[in-house]
Amino acid sequence: MNFNKKQLISYLLIALLLVLAFLKSPFYNSEKLVEFCIKTGIEEYKAGFYDLANLNYRIALLINPKSALAYNAMGTSYYYRAKSYYILNSAAYKNYQKAIQSYNKVIELEPDYYFAFVNRGNCYERLGEYKIALKDYEKALTYNKNDPDALYGLAMVYSSKDFKQYYKAIEALKKLVELRPNHENAYFGLGWCYDLAGDYVNSIRSYQKLAELNPNRIDVWINLSYTSELKLKDYKNAVYYADRALQLNPNALYAISNKGYALIGLKKYDEAMFYVNKQLAIDPKHSRAYLQKGQIELAKGNKNNAKKYFEQALKYEQESNFSDKDYIIEMLNNLIKQCK
Repeated sequence: MNFNKKQLISYLLIALLLVLAFLKSPFYNSEKLVEFCIKTGIEEYKAGFYDLANLNYRIALLINPKSALAYNAMGTSYYYRAKSYYILNSAAYKNYQKAIQSYNKVIELEPDYYFAFVNRGNCYERLGEYKIALKDYEKALTYNKNDPDALYGLAMVYSSKDFKQYYKAIEALKKLVELRPNHENAYFGLGWCYDLAGDYVNSIRSYQKLAELNPNRIDVWINLSYTSELKLKDYKNAVYYADRALQLNPNALYAISNKGYALIGLKKYDEAMFYVNKQLAIDPKHSRAYLQKGQIELAKGNKNNAKKYFEQALKYEQESNFSDKDYIIEMLNNLIKQCK
């Protein structure tokens, strides 16, 4: 929740008056007041009251302008506000930059406060500045080689489009699960990185471990289905995993899509078409549905219809932001050639 400028000025004036009154009080204790303001701010940002949280941190900094804790907490508030936008729009960008400025101040005041390097690295990673993020994570690990957040951040950087060093990412994630055996995101990251590295068996194993830890994570069932179907051609298990996802959300588009692919692999074309139509009811421009339509038509010997659907799929795929976009575009171009 945010407040307009007039509200913030009013709150700030009231807060300043209270602080000044407290400073003159015989009960004044600067350390305790700073601690109270930071603690209150943390509770407020966790509840989504980012402006009020930052107001508390600013009061703490009025009392102690060299409080690294207050600057770090302020950076964290800006970071989570930026994350709350879900996409990197201008508002998110501004908040990440403000978070970075706060963490810069922490490092200036206390160069050994390595959490600030991790936190700043998280901001740069979110901004797609992977090379800068890498330096921050590596710096943090020189202070604590087992810091879980730095290890996870390192893995995200190495698996990014700028690096594509998947086995370095896997090495960091494996170390992380040794330290935190129940770290869900580490297992998800392992599944993802093994998949990108072409090691589909270990990808499945990593996702299965995560499914054991938390069977209510729909993303793990979707990824299990995807890797089983597209990479291993294990259509029977792909259907099973897709069904587990659909138990959690009957309208999960990617689970429906994965099941459609798998049913085509099992040559159950009529049943597959049901799931193709279900995809298009959710998203009329879903490229994977047109790909599946083309596959069904091609299997039935209708090359002209298949080509039409493949070309439609190619058009929408090129407009998409799927992580496997290049792989699917290559597949579609090959399928179009088969229809000539």
